[in-house]
Amino acid sequence: MTMTTAFSIPILMYHEVTPEQQIVEVGKKTQRTFILSCEQFAKQMQWLVDNGFSAISLPTLLQILSDGHPLRAEKKSVVITFDDGFAGNYFHALPILKQFQLTATFFVIVTRIGQPFYMSWAQLAALVANGMPVQSHTMTHALLGQATPADLVYELKESKCQIEQHLQTPVHFISLPHGSYDGNFKAAAQECGYSGGCTSEIAYVDRQTDAYFLPRVCVNSQYDLSTFAKMVQCRSDFLKQQVAARKFKRWLRRVVGERNYNRAYHFIYSIEEK
Repeated sequence: MTMTTAFSIPILMYHEVTPEQQIVEVGKKTQRTFILSCEQFAKQMQWLVDNGFSAISLPTLLQILSDGHPLRAEKKSVVITFDDGFAGNYFHALPILKQFQLTATFFVIVTRIGQPFYMSWAQLAALVANGMPVQSHTMTHALLGQATPADLVYELKESKCQIEQHLQTPVHFISLPHGSYDGNFKAAAQECGYSGGCTSEIAYVDRQTDAYFLPRVCVNSQYDLSTFAKMVQCRSDFLKQQVAARKFKRWLRRVVGERNYNRAYHFIYSIEEK
């Protein structure tokens, strides 16, 4: 088995968990391969527990990175995150996480809270009450790499303020919509009071990782359990395949432009814009 480094922790990126019969309907809001069935998600969480993995929080991860705190060899860790704030996160993912005594961080788009397919403030409060951090995925899911400095601050600051006010919980982490950012992002995030950020870059976290550009590995519904195991074990053979695909997408975004790429993405996967 080949690992990437002596120290590697995967941040798993999920989007939605729902019963098999509802996947087509939920697919109007996000890429179909981002939607896992309840059975598939439960099997993955069972695998983590059966193989001695614990789910650590993002603050714990940053503490490990900042002070060099070593992880014992037998202490296998993973960070679980969800993007967008879909309703199935509350109805289906939460009970499964509780069943296996695992924790996850939920990044929500503030303007979509309470809309069809998305969680309400009351459901988000229930996540927090169950020890699940709720953090920002911006106000409107805007492409931050295309935002003006004023709009960037608005997306970061207003989303943080609203979540904190509604849920009475601190917000220290941001998930970048579509992985989009520019050179202004880190300074703006620091100014707005964020401690770190999650991207869509495909890699494992190591000692050199910048807290504001934490890479993740997206859990695809087409992965079987053996592929999931390779992902969580930080296998370099899994990572190489994913990075190659990501490089092609990054090249295409540069060629056609980020906004055109995003429009094409929604068209190809038949995703409604809002």
